[in-house]
Amino acid sequence: IGGTSVATFVNTIAWSNGPAPFGGGGTIGITFSDIEGGAIGEGNLDVDPLFAGPGDYHLGAGSPCVDAGSDDAVPGDVTTDLDGAPRIQGEAVDLGAYERTPSPCPTDLDGDGTTGAADLAVLLASWGRCTGCPADLDGSGTVGAADLAILLAAWGACG
Repeated sequence: IGGTSVATFVNTIAWSNGPAPFGGGGTIGITFSDIEGGAIGEGNLDVDPLFAGPGDYHLGAGSPCVDAGSDDAVPGDVTTDLDGAPRIQGEAVDLGAYERTPSPCPTDLDGDGTTGAADLAVLLASWGRCTGCPADLDGSGTVGAADLAILLAAWGACG
């Protein structure tokens, strides 16, 4: 982007794209986006988006981009993501091209359909202050004994 260009980016992820993608003049507005290297603007992040895998730009478990967007910036005629899933799920629109579908089993922290040892490992790795993270099962802003009790009570197959 350069010269006299005007661009606005909202609810966008620009990560692992090499050197700074913006420069050389022009006007750029960036809000509610995850930009590697950072960007000034309301709601912006500079953190690994935790994509599901190499070349798979769906948001993985624990992604900070889930529910981090601006619902007001979603055009009224945009009702689905690139997979055809409802565009806004959860508390707010997700950043990027895909909505992360909320798990019908909140204790299934790794998304494998069961609550088990891998989920326990995710919970223990998140122990302590962890506002908004999936392992904060009771929504207290801290992963602790109450969350562990919830996870253990749900041990086994989800559903």
